Amino acid sequence: MNRLLAIGFECAGHWVLRDDRLYVDLKKLEIVRNVLYAFVVDGEVKYIGKSVRTLRERMGNYLSPGTSQKRTNFKNNRNIRDLLTQGAAVDIYVLPDNGMMHYGPYHLNLAAGLEDSLVAALAPEWNGKDRRILDEAAAASTEANEDALNDDARPEAVPPLQDNAVSVTSKAATIAQAEFEFKLGTTYQTKGFFNSGVESSAHLGEDSEKVEIYFGDEVEPILGLINRTCNANKSPRIFGGPELRQRFQTLPELSTIKLEVFSPTAIRLQLSALPAPNELNPIIERA
Repeated sequence: MNRLLAIGFECAGHWVLRDDRLYVDLKKLEIVRNVLYAFVVDGEVKYIGKSVRTLRERMGNYLSPGTSQKRTNFKNNRNIRDLLTQGAAVDIYVLPDNGMMHYGPYHLNLAAGLEDSLVAALAPEWNGKDRRILDEAAAASTEANEDALNDDARPEAVPPLQDNAVSVTSKAATIAQAEFEFKLGTTYQTKGFFNSGVESSAHLGEDSEKVEIYFGDEVEPILGLINRTCNANKSPRIFGGPELRQRFQTLPELSTIKLEVFSPTAIRLQLSALPAPNELNPIIERA
């Protein structure tokens, strides 16, 4: 998910299940054409596709597959339903074609040009056969990267920050607008998201807004997303995807995490306290 946000994908909406009926809730970009879209489940990219039709028309095929539609529509309809039933969040991310890319007098379709590369790089689970077909493309990309590393020409190293240089994040760390805490549960560690709580709601951004997540003392943020549809009380759920999941897994389960809010779309997560011995292993305490 983070890599999609980094190249300009936007969260256009969500899939919703009400009374066993599937609905698509599009908040933006519903009438744009030539789109590259992705289904993202709890911060993990599950499917990438493209369409020359409007986003709403293409999502309509998943909503009502019909007897004459492609097998992909049935498969994704079922997958979306199954995950929504389990309480997962299924978001729709979109990279629209702004129409500005040309080769000579010819327009280049951004969605068509990027789809294969993204499927090869991210290997989304629901793309299935598409992923296997693109194994060769991924191998070719790896070989090209290795050739570049073996080239005599080396890019100059980025000079380290001077002692008198002050980073933006260092300044932000001294002026946190609010602080909250939460327990690092198993679901957070395995999924790469967390619920920030009702108290934080007024301090964080709107649904589908991007958020910069600074972890510990890191100066480069993880790009995440604010979701306000997962929780019944509309309190924020922050998705950080695989990058946040990896960092959460370096900490013990049930650690206390401090959430510092610098702005509605910039936060830092810090380890506040390790779990108590009885939280780590209650069986030992009883013995």
